[in-house]
Amino acid sequence: MCKITTDKQDELKERENCPMIDVFKNYLFLTGALSAEEINFSVNFFKPISLKKGDFFIREGDTCRYIGFIACGAIKAYAIDREG
Repeated sequence: MCKITTDKQDELKERENCPMIDVFKNYLFLTGALSAEEINFSVNFFKPISLKKGDFFIREGDTCRYIGFIACGAIKAYAIDREG
């Protein structure tokens, strides 16, 4: 799990040693669409977070402002209609 900090220097240090970032960088590398330089540049725009069981990435009615990448685990997506 990666520690989330508010200090920019600490955040950069944590990002360098974060397994979630390594998984994401490896995924981008395997797609073959980006160079190593582009990958290293791109990961600076992502912030690792951890969701626990029962947490929501987004709820109905919310505006989606984020992109998610699952480094480990699984996610369930569902909708409830008018009939429940």
